[in-house]
Amino acid sequence: MLKSVCKCWNNLITDACVPKISDSSPLRGFIYHALRVRSGKTYIDYIPCAMTPAVAPEPHEFVKSYSSLLPFEPARGDFLDCCNCLLLFVEGSISQYYVCNPVTKQCVAIPRDFMLENICSAALAFDPFKSPHYKVVCFDYSEPKPPPKIARVLIRD
Repeated sequence: MLKSVCKCWNNLITDACVPKISDSSPLRGFIYHALRVRSGKTYIDYIPCAMTPAVAPEPHEFVKSYSSLLPFEPARGDFLDCCNCLLLFVEGSISQYYVCNPVTKQCVAIPRDFMLENICSAALAFDPFKSPHYKVVCFDYSEPKPPPKIARVLIRD
């Protein structure tokens, strides 16, 4: 494979974005988060790895592999994030979050919390080489109550 990039970028794409687990576990495909230009909506997509076409599932098979794990029929807008083969979904009607692992065929519902009702976005943080545990990072953009007071600070020499 030809890599015509600077050393810093090569280190990033080799180690962080596409980690090699082992020779016995070859890369079978690439899961990525994409943005639909016309609608501005994000969706999940999958590209089989060209080096192992006999063992890599086709995109429609990959979609079946994770959609069968969820307790609802996922739409493209229900996908929020992916990180090291884990997928994060939200069931929009009730704001229930799910983390799925298509490799192990497991899906876990994230416990709901009234403090998380104003979440506008969420992401996954997971590095299987450092810990077997993942984190769901939530972003709350609601207005604080009461509104913050603006303080003016003067600095004198």
